[in-house]
Amino acid sequence: MAETPRRVTGRPDKRSQVVAAAQRVFGRMGYAQAGMDLVAAEASVSTRTIYKHFATKEELFATVLEESATMVADDFIRELPDAEATAEPQALLTSVGHAYLRHLDDHPGHFAMVQQIRAGALELPDSVIQRWHHAGPDRILNDVIRVLSAMIDRGQLRAEPPRLIALHFVALILAPRAVHPYGSAPLAISADETVDSAVSTLLRGYGER
Repeated sequence: MAETPRRVTGRPDKRSQVVAAAQRVFGRMGYAQAGMDLVAAEASVSTRTIYKHFATKEELFATVLEESATMVADDFIRELPDAEATAEPQALLTSVGHAYLRHLDDHPGHFAMVQQIRAGALELPDSVIQRWHHAGPDRILNDVIRVLSAMIDRGQLRAEPPRLIALHFVALILAPRAVHPYGSAPLAISADETVDSAVSTLLRGYGER
């Protein structure tokens, strides 16, 4: 009888430890300040263990970014309401708006890394940016588009391109949190106020008259 091959254990766990630790370190310190030694200490492994899985710090960052983007998108999509079951326009858009804000608030480490990219602190190859967008932002936007398309089909929104409506809706949700280019601080308003304002503005602009 042939001997059953011995299953190698430990490696996936070590890799998961490194990825989780790197997400915390990158989110806390940013890319430039986060050395591999700090990630190793956070993960309770040696730097040699990290280099067994990731050749460079950039490769580690790109992997953490893609995998955490997948997790963020998965959480958002799970919370998104059923566009058919929740047919009332204001209630449906309000649920989408709150799901959008929660997915930002529930993953601060991931969005700290995203902020590093937005600020130009790290130049990533286009292939890495595409992997990140495919794993997270594109999936999220496409699900918002799916909800809005169902509303257009029911005659609850004007027959405008749903992607354009989705981008406007996201911009309305994010606007109170944005820092003004001339230095004004973000508006200190609640999530309820933010979503209510975004929904009412969107329905005034795109609702069927």
